[in-house]
Amino acid sequence: MTEPPGELIGRGRTADVFALGDGTVLRRYRDGQSAEREGGLLRYLTGEGFPVPAVRAAQGADLVMERLHGPTMLGALVTGELDVGPAMTVLADLHRALRSVRPPPPAPQVAAHGLVHLDLHPDNVIMVPGRGPVLIDWNNAGTGPGDLDLAMTALIMAEVAVDPAGADLVGALHDQLRHAVGLFLAAAGGDPVAELDEAVRRRAANVTLSSVERRASVRAGDLVAELAR
Repeated sequence: MTEPPGELIGRGRTADVFALGDGTVLRRYRDGQSAEREGGLLRYLTGEGFPVPAVRAAQGADLVMERLHGPTMLGALVTGELDVGPAMTVLADLHRALRSVRPPPPAPQVAAHGLVHLDLHPDNVIMVPGRGPVLIDWNNAGTGPGDLDLAMTALIMAEVAVDPAGADLVGALHDQLRHAVGLFLAAAGGDPVAELDEAVRRRAANVTLSSVERRASVRAGDLVAELAR
């Protein structure tokens, strides 16, 4: 059996994260997919001044990055370190900042499209003391309409809000999530409802989600549409 490269400190839907003991972490995709495109995008975003982890190496399924110290936004919300209103403002600000970054070459075929993260939610934002929010997990990123990115953020949060099991995940925060989605939509602006059907379609087709989560996306879409009125 191959020895693990370091201490396992995180396990996502598609990748494991190991602490390497030298101030870096290794993100390794379990299905062997290449991390090199993601590494290149992170380097580009660093050069553009967008808050992402600094990349040390990217080869094959492995991505080595600086280790970030601080809670996720979700963790800070659950413990009460961060209030819902300011958190939703931070999410909206991250969207605006990303929309201001010109996509790396080649240019998008549709002029109105820009960089989109497509998984920008509180568990993918690290609140680093003295540095601020840092956005992680760029595996789904690409180019597209910014309103689709907004719709995905609102939808992902709404999925937890409409799922009774979400209370097990976020505790007392569960009762505030409906309000949080409304605050996010108000702070973000744009027209996420225009891309909501596409966001629901993508979530419902996402094979990394459970069948319960995929079904919840439809009800969550209804909630986002209601709160956006």
